[in-house]
Amino acid sequence: MAGQVLNTAGTTTINSNLEDLVTINVTGGSTTIVGGGVSYLNVTDGSLSVPNPLTVYFGMTVSGGSASLVGADQRSRSTRDRHTKVDRQRVGDAERPVGDVQVRHAASDNGGRPAGDIDRDKIFQIAVDRGGAGRIQNLAGQITVDRKSCAGGALSYLNVSDGSLSVANPLTVNTSMTVSGGSSSLAGATVDNLSVTGGLLGTSADLTIRENLTLGATSFAITDGDPNVTLSGSDVLNDAAVGFGNGTLTATGDLNMTRTNLTASGDATLTLDTTEAATLRTLTLDTAFDEAVTVSLGPSSLTFDRLTGNGVLQWDGGEGDFVIAGTAAPGNSIGWMDVGGTLTMQSGSTYEWELGADGADEFSVADLNLGNGGTWTLKLGDAGAPIGPFAGGPQVLFEYATLAGDTLGDMVLDQSAVERWVFDAAGPQVVNDSQNHLIVLQGLDEILAMQWKTDGNGSFGDPANWFDAAVPEGVDAVANFLDDVVTAGRTASVDSPVTVGTINFDNATHSFEIAGPSTIVLKASAGDAQINVQAGSHTISAQLSPVSSLTVDTADTTSLTIAPATRSFFDGDLTKNGMGDLAFSNYFVTGALNHQGGSLTLGEDVLTLQGGPVTIGAGLALHASGHINRQVIGTLTPAK
Repeated sequence: MAGQVLNTAGTTTINSNLEDLVTINVTGGSTTIVGGGVSYLNVTDGSLSVPNPLTVYFGMTVSGGSASLVGADQRSRSTRDRHTKVDRQRVGDAERPVGDVQVRHAASDNGGRPAGDIDRDKIFQIAVDRGGAGRIQNLAGQITVDRKSCAGGALSYLNVSDGSLSVANPLTVNTSMTVSGGSSSLAGATVDNLSVTGGLLGTSADLTIRENLTLGATSFAITDGDPNVTLSGSDVLNDAAVGFGNGTLTATGDLNMTRTNLTASGDATLTLDTTEAATLRTLTLDTAFDEAVTVSLGPSSLTFDRLTGNGVLQWDGGEGDFVIAGTAAPGNSIGWMDVGGTLTMQSGSTYEWELGADGADEFSVADLNLGNGGTWTLKLGDAGAPIGPFAGGPQVLFEYATLAGDTLGDMVLDQSAVERWVFDAAGPQVVNDSQNHLIVLQGLDEILAMQWKTDGNGSFGDPANWFDAAVPEGVDAVANFLDDVVTAGRTASVDSPVTVGTINFDNATHSFEIAGPSTIVLKASAGDAQINVQAGSHTISAQLSPVSSLTVDTADTTSLTIAPATRSFFDGDLTKNGMGDLAFSNYFVTGALNHQGGSLTLGEDVLTLQGGPVTIGAGLALHASGHINRQVIGTLTPAK
């Protein structure tokens, strides 16, 4: 049968070796191929059954009838440059395809060129897993992708559950596309229904969703170039993170983004051609001064649960209302926002305004409406504001062209996050400077450092005992015990382990004690942990556990006593600086000791264990008692 063409129209069984058979045409009847190999296999009518593995070397076409392939094999030959392995192919008629085809491990022997093209008009499903980069085109059925690339074409279904899908050319999905995992990049596509429940989806070229887009807790990135993404159906974006920049996100149907975090960067356009006012969960701006996010709406009203970031937000044509239903917070920390159109602080909304070392948040608004007939809140925040007397003068909250009703509305001032801010006798005042079209905060007199705020004894770990409820906890954390609040000596009890990088004492009038029963872990990300005494006499009786080495600096005329109730090991190095006094006892120090300033007195047997050397600076004396089992460089004086 070598080199022959075999046409079957009746009941035919082929059970010979088909290695050199060129073509089998099934044009009717019932044909059974027991197995073997064939160059081309065409089914136009009738039925084809392959109960054993069959190799089709060059191409298979099914344009009618039905075909059932139990299995297939592939043989690589140097004389042939295309090989495609087909498993379990079942194809129905042209009106109602019912089968699937799985393509596995498409081989390539031409330096990376896709090894096999699949070009079928009646295929219902193709599942592609982890094989080569075979090109898939002109599919009228369904394709399920594990790890594959797609050159473009048209198909009915596209499912991505793992791996990555890259579409290099325009692709049309006529029924639906589902992304439940992996990573997909669409260079340009038209999809009737797109559902993304997991994984990542991105596009760098135009993308059109003709019917419905549903996003779950996932990321949808519109990046590179100037892609335009058009949403035409009833779109629901739930708990999704959508990012777009230098392009256009357009919704022409109903859009539900009340659970969506939307980030816009560069010259981006958000077009919501809906029949009702639109609502967004969060819009984060990230634009430069010469860029803008432009919003175009049918009803000219866009409501935010949260509006944040830096940049320019404007209406197409300049007319429209941006409504804050939840929170407005310019910047990422300190920032600015320029709003073209009307900004309305709806009843119940909050403006989170922060002051930092280099400036403060500010809104620049064309038309400003505060409260909209109800109550709104101005919440003050500290983003690293300078410590000490405040000389910054009135702080601008809003700059506006017009102010609705020339009034601030019913405003509530929330100072809960800025307990360290001290205002003058008149207290904080929010004032409308109508002459300069500014709304300002005035009366700020001084900003205190973060510190223990309770004028009494209490737990170190209780947020109520610290300004802004900020308990010092963690690597490099700073615990301040200063003179701004207390009126007598106070004790902070460490009830559970706490980690800090620095402890500062600065109170010449009243003494602080940091007591146990638990432990203070000393840990700095770089260099030594620090205990500094700027003024007064203070005590640490809680146990210290040094992960980092410790430097103690006591200023002139100050003193610090470090003495836990129970003797323990101090495994780090200890350095004493400053002209003040340090009394250090009830520890076994195993690291090096470096005495470089003031007076240092060690309790009994602090140096009894072998360890690092003891270095005493010129002109200084170290007072010690008990057994000393160290190399000593300098003058060692018996303790008094």
